[in-house]
Amino acid sequence: MKKLPRQFIYPVILVILLDIFFTLLGQPKEYWNNPIKVQEGSPFGVLTLSSSPWLFLSAMLIYTIIVSTALRKLPFYLGVFGTISFFLGHVWGSSSWTYTLFLKYITKNPKLEFAHWYVMVGYLLLISLTTTLWIGKYLKKNPQQVNNT
Repeated sequence: MKKLPRQFIYPVILVILLDIFFTLLGQPKEYWNNPIKVQEGSPFGVLTLSSSPWLFLSAMLIYTIIVSTALRKLPFYLGVFGTISFFLGHVWGSSSWTYTLFLKYITKNPKLEFAHWYVMVGYLLLISLTTTLWIGKYLKKNPQQVNNT
């Protein structure tokens, strides 16, 4: 049974790790002294972050290992479906932090808030470019895969 090449899973791992990183960076100053002040959309993220950032980090790293292992073991088309699903979910999740991070680390000037749009587009272009390079590198080494799936 044909399996998904691991190079196709690298972009998923990247966006999961970015989602974790942005989630921690996006927490308000008050959170670090009182984890109940957590800001997060995911119920699982709220549960783990409100206990401890270390619990969140540990749980998410275990989650990343489980997801990447499962995607690799699934039959090819199920692996493609899962990869696209997790990729899109975490691109959305990580990109949802760009506005918060933009205001927190780049500018507090309301006149410059329009520039957030460019930050978001730049982030999505960077993710797309990285994904294209990983998958393109695999396909270049394995040209038979282009017409063989």
